[in-house]
Amino acid sequence: MVSLEMNDIQALILSGHNHLAQVAYYFLQIGDRAKAKRWLGTLSDQIATARHRQKDETKPDTALHIAFTASGLRAIGLPEDDLHAFQWEFTNGMSAPARARILGDTGESSPDKWEWGSPAGKPVHVLLILYAKDIPTLEAACKEQEQAFANGGLILVAREQAHPRTDMKEPFGFRDSIAQPNVEGGHRTASEEPPARAGEFILGYLNEYDFIPFSPEVNAESDPQGVLPMSAAHAGRKDLGRNGTYVVVRKLRQDVEGFWKYCEDQTRKPDGTPDAERRVWLASKMVGRWPSGTSLVQSPDKDDSKFSDDPRRINRFLYMPTDPNGFKCPIGSHVRRSNPRDSLPPDSQESLNASSHHRLLRRGAPYQAANAATGKTEQGLIFVALNADLRRQFEFCQQSWINDEHFNGLYNTEDPIAGDSDGTSTFMVPGPGVRQTFTGYQRFVHTRAGAYFFMPGIKALKYLAG
Repeated sequence: MVSLEMNDIQALILSGHNHLAQVAYYFLQIGDRAKAKRWLGTLSDQIATARHRQKDETKPDTALHIAFTASGLRAIGLPEDDLHAFQWEFTNGMSAPARARILGDTGESSPDKWEWGSPAGKPVHVLLILYAKDIPTLEAACKEQEQAFANGGLILVAREQAHPRTDMKEPFGFRDSIAQPNVEGGHRTASEEPPARAGEFILGYLNEYDFIPFSPEVNAESDPQGVLPMSAAHAGRKDLGRNGTYVVVRKLRQDVEGFWKYCEDQTRKPDGTPDAERRVWLASKMVGRWPSGTSLVQSPDKDDSKFSDDPRRINRFLYMPTDPNGFKCPIGSHVRRSNPRDSLPPDSQESLNASSHHRLLRRGAPYQAANAATGKTEQGLIFVALNADLRRQFEFCQQSWINDEHFNGLYNTEDPIAGDSDGTSTFMVPGPGVRQTFTGYQRFVHTRAGAYFFMPGIKALKYLAG
């Protein structure tokens, strides 16, 4: 079993802070480098780490995390040569034209229309995430941090506040954050799924390929205080990335009204009246789970809480033993595309191996906000995903699974929930001897903002501050 350096790892990598019901995201610009360095030096001691609590130690009321964009690392003083040591996808940025094509950020989701993270907008340098147990605690903590970063020469670009629901459901009404992988050496959940190698999510440890992932390094001479660990791969170099990870943040607006209207219109009775049961049936087929979280593989005909209420059973299933053709859970459904498990050719074991190479740790939460342009309440998700390799993990899932029209032998079909459909896609519900085809659905999830960040270890934070 791998031994993780818990005191140097930001807690968000190994914990979703489920006991903290509120979260605020600050997107900041560095206006004064010298002040920002002093602010960061003070802040680094406040960051929540993944250390194990003692048995009699109470859980904290708040948790604080920080991450930087590539331009943020440049703004804090990291030399250009050292920036080249980071992954190209990170330094290129989520809003770059090449990334937008890969991620399906087209049309109204194009980066030039984003609220923050847009190439033409104010640059985002720093992400500050603040969790709290309740709204009063969050407001007090936010006030304190706002005063601190203002004094530290940072400028507020945007603030997002999410509201994790007590029923753990996302805005469409389906239970979320079910298939979270366990991390080797980390805090185990009730899931019986074998843990993923730590290097899939944390730099400095072996990944599923049995390699230590590529990690940014700096010259040893730039660290005279000896804050950073020595590189295990190159003499005379220090490992800046160890115990860090890459963070994907996207503000995703969900067209809840449009989604349920489509499902209702497609399932009306012969006399034109709505069929509530069939409406939920179609929505569940598109998602791949019932609203409770029960998989269609486990219960294809109706929702069944005996699976969703048992944390050991809710995620314990494979596709090929009982549903190779997608008669229970359609091959094109969201959950089957986002985590194919054993259902990709050529065989189940190869598919499981492939799926294990593209996992994500999801730490997002739903939001609600008034839209000044429409006067309506906008709903969606502050999508937060952690991975050690942006291209192999997040971008691969988005391009090759979510938005691929030919995923797993399909034709002209994208993910019906999260895909970038332009209205011409087809969603098929197969069955023995008959199949049902649904067309004409528009995009239900729209990108409103986004950026790639690097979340350093605590030692790396102290190095950047110095």
